[in-house]
Amino acid sequence: MRPVIVRRLQDLWSIRETKFTVLIVIGLLLALDQEMPRYLRFWVGSVTLIAIPLIWTRFVAAQLAYWGKYEWALRINELLPPLFGTSVLMEAWILLVAGRYHDAQEAVSKLAFDSKGEPRTNEFSLYLYAKALLDEGRSEEAEKLFRAAIQESSLGFFHFGLADSLLAQRKEPDSAIEHVRMSQSGTEHYSLSRRRFFSGECAVLSALAHAIAGRTEQAETKLVEAFSEAELFSKYHLAALLHLKGVTRHAMGDSESAREAFHESLRVFPFGGIGLKNRKSLSELAQGTDTGSLAKS
Repeated sequence: MRPVIVRRLQDLWSIRETKFTVLIVIGLLLALDQEMPRYLRFWVGSVTLIAIPLIWTRFVAAQLAYWGKYEWALRINELLPPLFGTSVLMEAWILLVAGRYHDAQEAVSKLAFDSKGEPRTNEFSLYLYAKALLDEGRSEEAEKLFRAAIQESSLGFFHFGLADSLLAQRKEPDSAIEHVRMSQSGTEHYSLSRRRFFSGECAVLSALAHAIAGRTEQAETKLVEAFSEAELFSKYHLAALLHLKGVTRHAMGDSESAREAFHESLRVFPFGGIGLKNRKSLSELAQGTDTGSLAKS
């Protein structure tokens, strides 16, 4: 196995912002070329100097959210120009991971639905809206939107969302596994770190499906697979998988292991939506009730 530091460097290079920055640096070097006409050097230099902060603004906002610094992430995101709705999508995503589900829905609703109120089934904005519904506990409403989307779209994240919403209701585990499998197509453009986490997320969601279906051995195998590269996950991503592990353990009838997983997830990352889910799950375990948080990711 390659050293962790080497794999971290590979992750950095796989991020598109890194590659864009390399191209921009090349542009700056060209702008210093004395043989290039002065006016052309001026324009090349100006464009590249402006492009660097714009390219990295989105990345910095995301990293701040992953560190639990949501207000700072929102402030940084405000620096993005409102091109193609990019800043709005980022705002909704930050609000989503912060656990501000209603605010996330409001932020993205105009992009998720057309003027007639019909869902835009080929837009990531609809996924964010439906995911906010799901995390808010409105899994049936989220399921309807995800089902509408997959009828007209081949985008994998809608299949993942549908699997998530089905398992939140503890139904159709075999269908959920199939949708998880379908969600893994088209991830070639993901960065290495994102692809690694998504693979782990798919594995632990499959484990939950097997647990709901009563297939304990398959669930255990998928849990091992999900955490096979856990040392490379960020705290946010590790906490997300640990929460799902707790939900899976609870579905397997092992309340003590579920409690340990929720506590570990809180220790790793106590902020935002993940923190809210863990606290609610622990509260329900203590009270012997289940109002939904123990059945949803």
